Amino acid sequence: VAPDSGKVVQGFSREDLFTVVLEHFHTDTADYADYILPATTQLEHWDVHLSYGHTDVLLNRPAIAPQGQARSNAQIFRDLAARMGFTEPGFADSDEALCRQAFGDAVDYALLESQ
Repeated sequence: VAPDSGKVVQGFSREDLFTVVLEHFHTDTADYADYILPATTQLEHWDVHLSYGHTDVLLNRPAIAPQGQARSNAQIFRDLAARMGFTEPGFADSDEALCRQAFGDAVDYALLESQ
């Protein structure tokens, strides 16, 4: 979704660019990646999001365990943070805890869970 996709391709083609992509399947962006890490799908991870065209907030619960070596984006970042020695409390929050924090007091998380 770039107005000048040629420039995007040029940018991804740079020799000095190291690119890691978190994906469920091979995409155009993944074509330029140095590493592709298997990300979970919506069926495999916790998430909260707004619905398109409405003011509703939706809670996405995992329906199945992550397949193969897939991990959620948040889990990948937690693992990276730990490996890099970051000890800030935010790096220890689970995916579900991040969902609870996403909208703060603006959303009743208990109500989302009950639906």
